[in-house]
Amino acid sequence: AIKAGHYTDTNPARDVDNLKPKKAGGFHHITMEELEQYEGHFPVGTMARKASDLILYGGGGRCSDAYRLGPQHIQRAGGLRYTQHKARTKRRMVVDIPILAPLQSSLDATPGGDLGFIISETGRPFASSASFGNKVKKWLVEAGLSHCSAHGFRKASACKLAEMGYSDIQIMAHNGWISLRQVQDYTREMRRKLIAKDAANEWAERQKSNESVPLSEGGAESGTIKVKKA
Repeated sequence: AIKAGHYTDTNPARDVDNLKPKKAGGFHHITMEELEQYEGHFPVGTMARKASDLILYGGGGRCSDAYRLGPQHIQRAGGLRYTQHKARTKRRMVVDIPILAPLQSSLDATPGGDLGFIISETGRPFASSASFGNKVKKWLVEAGLSHCSAHGFRKASACKLAEMGYSDIQIMAHNGWISLRQVQDYTREMRRKLIAKDAANEWAERQKSNESVPLSEGGAESGTIKVKKA
């Protein structure tokens, strides 16, 4: 309206109520406990584990990114480089990251296709992000996590990297986010746990240090000269 020259004294949008989201907080954020449950059910060497590791450590990719990734995205230097599929025509975001050890282990232990790391039972890459997301959902149900979804791994990726020692700025760069606030929304709870853990470790070290201080010997002379009585 302002660009069109329709100036008004009041802002009519100010009195419009906010829309209520269908899901408060968006997709469920897979917790570290739930991630352990999933990984316990699907060890390294399974396609299900390879898929989760690709999202967790491969830039926190969405389903539209993960099912497209393959050997062609590995650089000569050993890194992983790809353009995020979402908003690619409006805001081009390139993810250019090293391949972390957990992801490398999954890639080495689980054969894939010529153009896709993740393949279906037919030996071919998934036809779409929807079909890949549905397959991840089946894996989650099989692991007893029916309330989780593939997108939950993207959120869990931020927490996993925080647990590994990444700062929020580093996580934002690694996963191709443009908003630090969004990263902090994902990592806030993990940061609290890490701070509490560090505090507990520091307290334990202080207690251990206090217990290791040797007590002074009771029979030692003080150095004061005592006058002998005649």
